[in-house]
Amino acid sequence: SSQETNESADLKKLILCGHSFGSFQLTWLLKSPVIKKRIKKIILLDPVSILLSEPDVITNFLYNKGAETIFDQSHNEEYTFIECMNRVVIRVFASSELGIEYHLRRHFAWYNSELWLEDVPKSVDLSVYFAEKDEIIDAEKVKKEIERFRNIKFTQWNGLGHGAIITKSELWFHVSNEIECTSDPNNKKMN
Repeated sequence: SSQETNESADLKKLILCGHSFGSFQLTWLLKSPVIKKRIKKIILLDPVSILLSEPDVITNFLYNKGAETIFDQSHNEEYTFIECMNRVVIRVFASSELGIEYHLRRHFAWYNSELWLEDVPKSVDLSVYFAEKDEIIDAEKVKKEIERFRNIKFTQWNGLGHGAIITKSELWFHVSNEIECTSDPNNKKMN
């Protein structure tokens, strides 16, 4: 439990970073009255926990055909090779893997995994990075939701899909630099 984790470690302030499904775990930590007091910063990368009550995430992850629609000639959009492969990876290795699919369809508590941005304590510095062409979330809806809150920093990666941070070292460099600057306030690399 988060209570045991908190008591077993001599933690001052936490800097947490989560990608995609990892945004759920960070949401759960924010709901813990003990842990959330210790969180200094959260960095969300391609978060799927924002606007989870909208049908986009569940539908796009569990039910969309993903890879099959890319090769459908009647589809109007053009996809790059990387976008095609990204959809294939999401569909084949993530959403249709038997254990993951079974757990998400039968046992995952969708209702208590949504990150409500208004519930993030003012003391927590929140940064959100997401891809413009994310295959799982509706990036435009998420952007509009984030823009309602002036205290949230966000970066939208234009022209990229879900998980682009894995294949683009310059994106990861920017995020790791933000983590480093947060952990060491004397470090001024971000400026």
